[in-house]
Amino acid sequence: MTTRSSHYIPKVVKIEAVERMIHRKEVNETVEQISSDTGISCSHLYTLEKKYRNDPQMEDNQRSGRPPKIDKYMERRILRAIKKNPFKSSVVLTQEINQGMDEEKQISNSSLKQTAIKNGIRAYKPAVKPKSEPIHIRTRLDFARNYGNMSNRFWQNVLYADEVSLQLHPADRRRRVRRARGERYTDQYSEPSYSYHGGSIMFWSIIGWNGQRPLVLIEDTLNMETMETY
Repeated sequence: MTTRSSHYIPKVVKIEAVERMIHRKEVNETVEQISSDTGISCSHLYTLEKKYRNDPQMEDNQRSGRPPKIDKYMERRILRAIKKNPFKSSVVLTQEINQGMDEEKQISNSSLKQTAIKNGIRAYKPAVKPKSEPIHIRTRLDFARNYGNMSNRFWQNVLYADEVSLQLHPADRRRRVRRARGERYTDQYSEPSYSYHGGSIMFWSIIGWNGQRPLVLIEDTLNMETMETY
């Protein structure tokens, strides 16, 4: 039988082996026979026997292990780098953090990811939303203040018109952004969308109180004159 290291030996097997070691002379059994039956080396059987006499419960001592590289200072540094550049990959962020550091203090790509996840930051596909300029924000706020309390009778006479541009060959979006849960539409973690990409077609339609109107393909430039024709 192949001998096993102590790390893979179940506790119950250790105790059975030690009991055979203690009573081996009574039953005329050799250490080599016990080693062959249990798969534990002879030298380790002697070690287990000695340990059993001091601690019959055979509890394993706590091992200190390798000290972690990610201390509180490094953790804060990683989080600052992610917050400053949330769209950068973990590989690039790790290279930037390790730049100029001693080799024994450098962190790995997996350590950066684990630190981010530990602090509730994961990599998501960024949300795409229309780019809002300051004038757009003010206009929408004024609209909400002026018409937020209007009655249903008023909205029955209102039509909303809008157009949309669809790309014929959309780009393959595989970028990721590191953020916390619930921050999907925060400006810092989203990408702006525009309505004027090349190789696209445009549709226009209106919606009112009684529902939406047919979707119209726009072949010319959309302005007030062309809107009247539709």
